[in-house]
Formats: sequence, C-alpha cells, structure tokens
Amino acid sequence: MNNILYNKKKHINSLLKKIKYLKNKELKKCINNLKIAKEKGDLSENYEYISIKEKINLINIKILNLKKQIINIININTNYNKKKVNLNSKILLKNLNLNKNIKVKLILDIEYIKNKNNIISLNSKLGKLLINKKKNDIIKYKFKNKLIKYEIIKIYKI
Repeated sequence: MNNILYNKKKHINSLLKKIKYLKNKELKKCINNLKIAKEKGDLSENYEYISIKEKINLINIKILNLKKQIINIININTNYNKKKVNLNSKILLKNLNLNKNIKVKLILDIEYIKNKNNIISLNSKLGKLLINKKKNDIIKYKFKNKLIKYEIIKIYKI
C-alpha cells in the first residue's frame, strides 16, 4: 500500500508541476503577448491577437485535463486487495483466443501500453477493463477489429 501511495503522490506532484508551468510560464507569456497584439489596432482583423487567444484556450484546456487526471488519481482505491486487480497489480492473463498465458503489470500513467514489457496503463482501454476484476473473470477486449478474450488466472502485488 505504501508503494501505491508513493506512486500516487509522485504522479500528482508531476501533474501539479505541469499545471504550475502552464499557468506561470506559458499562460503569462501569452497574456503579455496578447496585450502587445491588442495595441496593434483592429482586433477583428488582427491575426496575431486571434492566434494568441486560441493558444490561451488550448493552454486552459490542458490545465483542465491535468486537473481531471489528478481527481482520477485521488479517487483510485489505495487499499491493496489481492483478490481484485488494482493499481500496481501484476496479473497472469490467459489469452483464450490463442490459449497462451501472459504476465502484465497495471501501472498509473497516461494512455500507456508497452506490449514489449507487458506494462499496461490504468488509463488505457485494457487497463480500465481489468481494474477491480477478480480471478477467473473473463475480459473481452476489442483490438484492431478483433475481439480478444482474456481470463484472469492469478493476481500478484508488484
């Protein structure tokens, strides 16, 4: 459980740093550039002004998305339960289509799947399907127009 809490805290701090950078550097720079662009006359035909306004909107959207990620991280249940797939679980899956076993790790990251290392993000489509599942549960995962069925064979703590 301490490992999970540490990873959550580390990830939240990383996201907070990104938010701080966007607010204190990028947004302030854009606002200063916006003031300069305003002084150049007619705003309806001022491409520089319009472009900076769009950039400010994009930065605000990025900040909002980072805040949503923090909320999602905070809502993750940190009580480790070996009977259910959690964050930082190692899972033995059986691909029922190929009758082949694979071990995967479920981690906290942004849209991250590394098949080479068998690491799956909690935020990925497969990660969302696996979370809170139990041993012997069947997961149906659609990948490249193919339906892949996995059975959870065993759940380990990383």
